[in-house]
Amino acid sequence: MTGDGEWRADTPQPAGEPERSGAEGPTTVGQQNEINYGETTIHLSNHYSYRDDDPPERKFEIALHFLCGGSPRMAERILDEVSRSGYGPTRFRYYHALAVLGGRSLNEIDDVVAEKVDYATRIPDGTEEDEWTASALVIRRIVGAAWYQDGAATRDPALANEILGRIGTLPPERRTELHRHLDMLLSGVTENDLGTDRLRALDSERRRNSRAYRAWKFFEPDPAAPRRRRTEPYRPGWPEVPHTASGLVLLVAGVLAGGWAATGARNPALLLLTVLALLAGIATATRYDTVLRTRAMTLRRKEKEHQGAAADLPAQPGHWVTSEFTTRVARLVEDEFARAAPPSDPNWERTTSGIRKRLAFIVADLYGNSRVEPGQLRWLVRFHARGTREALQDGSLRSHRADLAPPLRERVGVAAGRCLAVAAAVTMVPMGGAVAAPLLLIGGVLGAHSLASIVAARQDGIAAQAEADAVLRDEQAEYDRWRGVLADRPSDDEMGEWLDRDKTYVLAAAVRDCGLAYRDLLSHVVLTQASGGANRARVSGGPLRYSSYHVIVFLLTKNGVRQVRFRLDFLHATLWSQERTAFRYQVLVAATISRSGNRYQPAHAATADHLVAKAPSLGLRFVDGTSLTIRPDTAREDPAGSPWNAPDTAEELALENSGITAALRILETVAAEGGDWTAREQQRRQRRMRRWLSDSAGDSTRPRRTRPPGAEGVHPLPVRVGAPDDAPPS
Repeated sequence: MTGDGEWRADTPQPAGEPERSGAEGPTTVGQQNEINYGETTIHLSNHYSYRDDDPPERKFEIALHFLCGGSPRMAERILDEVSRSGYGPTRFRYYHALAVLGGRSLNEIDDVVAEKVDYATRIPDGTEEDEWTASALVIRRIVGAAWYQDGAATRDPALANEILGRIGTLPPERRTELHRHLDMLLSGVTENDLGTDRLRALDSERRRNSRAYRAWKFFEPDPAAPRRRRTEPYRPGWPEVPHTASGLVLLVAGVLAGGWAATGARNPALLLLTVLALLAGIATATRYDTVLRTRAMTLRRKEKEHQGAAADLPAQPGHWVTSEFTTRVARLVEDEFARAAPPSDPNWERTTSGIRKRLAFIVADLYGNSRVEPGQLRWLVRFHARGTREALQDGSLRSHRADLAPPLRERVGVAAGRCLAVAAAVTMVPMGGAVAAPLLLIGGVLGAHSLASIVAARQDGIAAQAEADAVLRDEQAEYDRWRGVLADRPSDDEMGEWLDRDKTYVLAAAVRDCGLAYRDLLSHVVLTQASGGANRARVSGGPLRYSSYHVIVFLLTKNGVRQVRFRLDFLHATLWSQERTAFRYQVLVAATISRSGNRYQPAHAATADHLVAKAPSLGLRFVDGTSLTIRPDTAREDPAGSPWNAPDTAEELALENSGITAALRILETVAAEGGDWTAREQQRRQRRMRRWLSDSAGDSTRPRRTRPPGAEGVHPLPVRVGAPDDAPPS
């Protein structure tokens, strides 16, 4: 820990997918006001959305999504509401108990939590036994065993084996859920060995379902479909049309003049043949000149695309295309071309300057007026960047210069046609064609030149349309391929499960590396925060996921606090940059949550204030004046009208998924009680244990609960525990 409570991760970032996560150097955790994130992706879905008037079954379904997604407190909140409505099938009771206990350790099971678990796991008389009733009773037994093992002088292996045996009788899905959500309680019951084999098993569990090959796909947005590039058809105008018309008029006049002259000529047949020869020369020169002009126009067009010819582009594409969108697209193009750069080509940036500028303009022009985010176009830009690199490497990037060079045949044809026309005109003059010859020559030069330009421009336009169609076909093939790659994108439930297993593994690694056992822990805290440059993604209404995290683990023992820090590369499930610190309880003097934001009164709101840029943070202050700040990211990108777009809901999700919700209560108590915390905590746990075990045995003096907790007006998510547990020890 540095003087201001910062942890610097100086280990380089491991190699990964260059297109999927931003490069990142040394970063700082603590005392951070802002974190520079990478890209943000939102997957629009109703996965977490419901209305207040939805039936209990729908709310139950949404609560299960939150539970599977790693947000048990949000699931608990919804299930509490459903429970108070009288809904209570055995499947619901099982998941309600699982949500209440999910992510909680023994020291967090206060009176209110115990009452919820007691109500959910007490199956009403006459209920038919099924896998849900059996699973609920196993949960009840796990809690009792956890309390018993915590209060015993030594672990009871027979009790641990009994619990594992009961879990083993359940269906595989229930076993997996219990081990995931009740891991904190089970670790205290079974006291798993934290040797190499155990850590390897935990590491293997968090890499299941092809995580290394699929996790990155969650941070990729749905690709936007390709669009055909705009190609304007050629419409001849000034001066081509009047010049062509004038030339044709002069040619007709010359032919008529030649015919009139032939009537008085000594050899009219020869004069007419000379006129035809002149016209043939003009036609020959025009034919081959058209080919040369078409090639020249196509060459100029392609040079504009490849050379620094983007200066002829407008500053802003089209109407209603924002400058922000244009800037983001330009940045996207620069990033992807930088990633695609051949390592052995120092001239890549200069070579592709015009290509990058024109591509940025085309993409902004095609998608600027649609509801498309630049991130959805990354696949398209990446495709063209890679295509440019491959074309440069195989020599086809500049092959158009050789392909469109003027052929000798066409140049000879133009010269021969012009020579024939001039020779015929000179021959006509002494034969009586002094008027016809200049008319034919002038008309031929004027009309043929303009006509060749019109035909060449039209042919180049047809070629440009064919090229646009070919580009669209290639883009469509890449679009289909990329959608196939993303077809097995992990669900938000899988992302939440992977993160939960990461936390379990990090906790086990921290305990082992500190030379401790689970039995030595009075409590623990696992805090997560996105690392700088991490990409963000979320399902609308759900918690934010990050491509990399900073993880801080606090291990609270009888002798003090061990603080262990890790850097988690979520995409590859790797940990590095570990740092350990130990301090006494008296060192921590304050633990607080602070919020920053600006309140405003929106025009459409009649009364309520709205808080924007709301960013809660956990601040720890130590006796020597140093501090540590953990600031989770609060999501505010949901579309307007989303049921989970409320700032309070976004804040609650951010606090829960960062671990701050669970950490604050523990650290606040430690800061308030100082060195007395261990003794008081042990006495509180003893009282809770006796209360739970006596109530489970039927000896409780409290009446058996017939209505769910909260039905009498008790808030389902209390901030503080009840007075009996907070009372000072006698």
